[in-house]
Amino acid sequence: MEDVEFRIGILEGRATEQVMRVDDVRDAVRSLEARLDRRFDGVDRRFDQIDQRFLIVEQRFVAIELRLTGLDNKFMWLGGTMVAGFVTLAGLILRQ
Repeated sequence: MEDVEFRIGILEGRATEQVMRVDDVRDAVRSLEARLDRRFDGVDRRFDQIDQRFLIVEQRFVAIELRLTGLDNKFMWLGGTMVAGFVTLAGLILRQ
């Protein structure tokens, strides 16, 4: 009978060790999850910074585009004025 009790005691000790190991694994997983959360928070902040930079670059391109549109209109007026001047000059030359 003592032999059976001795074996049951050994099994209970092993079961306790297994429970402690499972608790250790559970703690390690929680720690890993916390580290991953911190890491992903850093990645999210980095992407937010990159989004802000792209927004600033986009605003600069829009401003440049508006300036170029204004210049296009000025060049069209200048070209139209020059064509009108050449046509007038050609008309005067042909008239004589």
